[in-house]
Amino acid sequence: MENIAPYSFTTLLFSLLFFCLSLTKIGVTCLSPDGQALLALLSAAGPAAKSSPSVLSSWNPSSSTPCSWKGITCSPQSRVISLSIPDTFLNLSYLPPQLSSLSMLQLLNLSSTNVSGSIPPSFGQLTHLQLLDLSSNSLTGSIPAELGRLSSLQFLFLNSNRMTGSIPQHLANLTSLEVLCLQDNLLNGSIPSQLGSLTSLQQFRIGGNPYLTGQIPSQLGLLSNLTTFGAASTGLSGAIPSTFGNLINLQTLALYDTEISGSIPPELGLCSELRNLYLHMNKLTGSIPPQLSKLQKLTSLLLWGNAITGPIPAELSNCSSLVIFDVSSNDLSGEIPGDFGKLVVLEQLHLSDNSLTGKIPWQLSNCTSLSTVQLDKNQLSEYGYSMNITEKSDVYSYGVVLLEILSGRSAVESHVGDGQHIVEWVKRKMGSFEPAVSILDTKLQGLPDQMVQEMLQTLGIAMFCVNSSPSERPTMKEVVALLMEVKSQPEEMGKTSQPLIKQSSNQS
Repeated sequence: MENIAPYSFTTLLFSLLFFCLSLTKIGVTCLSPDGQALLALLSAAGPAAKSSPSVLSSWNPSSSTPCSWKGITCSPQSRVISLSIPDTFLNLSYLPPQLSSLSMLQLLNLSSTNVSGSIPPSFGQLTHLQLLDLSSNSLTGSIPAELGRLSSLQFLFLNSNRMTGSIPQHLANLTSLEVLCLQDNLLNGSIPSQLGSLTSLQQFRIGGNPYLTGQIPSQLGLLSNLTTFGAASTGLSGAIPSTFGNLINLQTLALYDTEISGSIPPELGLCSELRNLYLHMNKLTGSIPPQLSKLQKLTSLLLWGNAITGPIPAELSNCSSLVIFDVSSNDLSGEIPGDFGKLVVLEQLHLSDNSLTGKIPWQLSNCTSLSTVQLDKNQLSEYGYSMNITEKSDVYSYGVVLLEILSGRSAVESHVGDGQHIVEWVKRKMGSFEPAVSILDTKLQGLPDQMVQEMLQTLGIAMFCVNSSPSERPTMKEVVALLMEVKSQPEEMGKTSQPLIKQSSNQS
């Protein structure tokens, strides 16, 4: 019996070869093993994906190789090295494990293909893989620890799914990894400190995982090539590691809407490449470090919605690239620094809801790019003293109050979409296909049509008031006249006047 098995296997191989040669003579070819593995993807696709004209319509099983199929790239040896069919409606209920046999595969992109199920652990066998993109699907289950075997992997996109479980510490073995995107899932647990060994990492995004908890490991300060760290809208707590001052290439730190507490580390002033510092909607205390004044490339500094105390450092006027400065809804005290008049590219200055005192410095009139100023809910005297934007600032604040009344929302509360100010939220809603009435407080939407139309007209007046260009905002006198016109229109509506904001016709 021991001599029969090898003989039988050899006979099988010759029989298979003879069968393929026979098929070739009658016009039928044998598909390569790589092609057979890809057909598993075709078999798993839903009926609609197979019947509709799409990428898969070119996948001909009678081909000798899949190298001519759309979305497929082969090596000179006819081995599949790339499978890239993003934005293709596959409607897969699972990822075929047969794809793991594509042993030379370097790129696998199935993003936005309507895939569900879990990631097969056998994908860890794709040791030549450099890019794995399964983002924007409906994947569930945990991230397989076996992915830590992909020693050549440079880009891993698993974001925008429904994945659960913790972040495997085995991902620390991916020493070539440059981009790690795990945001917008349902991951839990904490950030493995071992990930601090990924010294090639440039982007690390884990935001939008509300069940992700624990402290930020200080070891992440070893990621010297990191340009983006995003961990917003998570349950992370504790202090911002002082070791983040070692991230000399960091450009964006998005760490808002979390449980982060403690003070802002002065060491962040050493992140000389920092452009965007988003620390709003946290539990930060202490004062604003003057060391942030070293950030010459900083364009956006958002610290609103914390419990920060002390004065606004005058040294921040050295941040010559600053465009947006928002420290509203804190407990800041002292006066507005006159040196802020040096910020010639500053467009938005949000200081409302603090305990600021003194006069508004006339030097702010030197900020020629300034379009939005919010100073309300402070203890300022001689509001707008010697400023060219005085009345227009009053008008802007009044417009914000109108928006709060009409929408039933606070200007800075966390449930205003994506942590935006109410002005940006309303602008986004108006730019979408949603009807304008959706902006109104739900308690108001059920009122008689005539009253709803009046409120929509008032909404239009509010948007005039918060125009990004101060010169295009109405005066308070003009605002009063517009409101009086709305009040006097009920019996004439539909005859001579048109609503300032029309409801979208797309209400299907």
